[in-house]
Amino acid sequence: MWLNRLEYKYSRYCIRGLTKYLVIGRIFMYLLMTAFPQFFFANFFAPISRWDLMHGKIWEILTVLITPGASSPLWFLVDAYFFYFIGTTLEQVWGDFKFNVFILFSWVAALLSCFIVGIGTMGYLSTLMFIAFSIYFPTHQMLVFFVLPIQAKYLGWAAGFLLLVSFLSGAWATKVNILLACVALLAFFGKGLIDRIQTEIQSAKRRRAWKQANQRFR
Repeated sequence: MWLNRLEYKYSRYCIRGLTKYLVIGRIFMYLLMTAFPQFFFANFFAPISRWDLMHGKIWEILTVLITPGASSPLWFLVDAYFFYFIGTTLEQVWGDFKFNVFILFSWVAALLSCFIVGIGTMGYLSTLMFIAFSIYFPTHQMLVFFVLPIQAKYLGWAAGFLLLVSFLSGAWATKVNILLACVALLAFFGKGLIDRIQTEIQSAKRRRAWKQANQRFR
């Protein structure tokens, strides 16, 4: 795999524990954007604007990496918590280097979106990370609203469905941002992602067939 070859050559250059620094950066940016909104793009979800870059706000190229996922204080804390939990888990599964590459791909996708349609965002990163988490840990119990236990695979399918709805119903800029973000995910996972999805679908079919067969003997 090409990622393994890159890791063998360049793993010493990656940032260890990148999730921790991204969360710290998000907290810092949340406080900064709340205190000085005039210096940043007005929409928390779309922090990089081609118009801003052309008018000197070059820092948005970097701050897009750590822009908060929500403007409400409560939802920001929830988003930061899950981003840290899922991010550190994926770091353990993939290793620091591959997680760095995944974030790099998402960052490049946001920059391309910015130059193509005028607005770029990494706001879909958390959703894609959660979908990746649900593929690796499909039976992990997640507490929705910290109360209702649901397996990660069902939430992953729900997240994918909502992403599809956003793509189909969204404006042109939304479509490009989602499409490039998903391309970044596919470029990272490649055939492995498709194989895991097919395996999960086949497992679900076998379980359903087994239940139907047992019902006939009751």
